[in-house]
Amino acid sequence: MNFMAFKDRIKERARQFVEAENLGREGGPDLADRILSDDFTGIMRAGSKPGIDQEQDREALLATIGAVERDKPKRKLDFPDMWSDAWPVGPACWIVKGVVSTPDGRFRNTYVFKPSKEDAREAEDWRLFALQVTKLLD
Repeated sequence: MNFMAFKDRIKERARQFVEAENLGREGGPDLADRILSDDFTGIMRAGSKPGIDQEQDREALLATIGAVERDKPKRKLDFPDMWSDAWPVGPACWIVKGVVSTPDGRFRNTYVFKPSKEDAREAEDWRLFALQVTKLLD
């Protein structure tokens, strides 16, 4: 697979994770489980009070996704500006940055993907290792 095609596919992995969040209890945890790495380090969420659901490990994140109804709130991931795209960081890491829009605002999400096996040639072989969410001011 060429570089540009792989880049598009790794961005699609981030979109699949947003879709897992949108699915909520209607299959969201199952989809997210297939995207998250076994050693997922955590998500740092924006807009939470410090120490209260602001940082979540893999288990807590899957529980959060499974506790909500579908599309509550509806999220949409786009890559609207020059700071939104996907970049390789050496042979074992890809960073994907995009903007997630919800009825509550817009958020800059930074996804860190790593290979799930030694010779990961397909985007589906890459797993979400860490996620940072920052609220954007409009």
